[in-house]
Amino acid sequence: AEYMGSQAGQIGLIGYTSYCASKFGLRGFCESLQMEVRPYGIRIVLSHPPDTDTPQHRGELADRCKEAAAMADTSGVLDPADVANCIVADCERGVFTNWFGVNGWLLATVSAGLTPPPDSVITALGQILTMGLLRIVAIVTLGGFDRVVLSVHSEEEIDEKQEDISKSQE
Repeated sequence: AEYMGSQAGQIGLIGYTSYCASKFGLRGFCESLQMEVRPYGIRIVLSHPPDTDTPQHRGELADRCKEAAAMADTSGVLDPADVANCIVADCERGVFTNWFGVNGWLLATVSAGLTPPPDSVITALGQILTMGLLRIVAIVTLGGFDRVVLSVHSEEEIDEKQEDISKSQE
């Protein structure tokens, strides 16, 4: 069984509080469900695609806050056919966590925690051996996100002060 999560289910994003919460919740649901159905030979696949060129994505762009837009620019937008092909391949292999690209691999590895163990020894060793280094990368990335948020807020405060000055001069 395949469930559609999101990279937003692996990391909190400004402007997406409710969406992130629902996708984090889906992850917990899938982890629990995997434990329940695995004895019956049923495999759960939880996909974590990034922004994908769909009508939903195009519709949300108009409402996306400046901070989230700046952060999203770092990972690009995927073609839906590429996302679908990757999901189908991972469903056929029975991979629990389905990820896309380098950012997806980074998020999947850093957030692996207590997810069901990978079927591949190589994947498991990769997670074990890179976790410390990837945590450093994650901290730097989150620091960059914080700087984006603070920068946008500083710009907005300057704009508001300039508007106040203009209004007071009228």
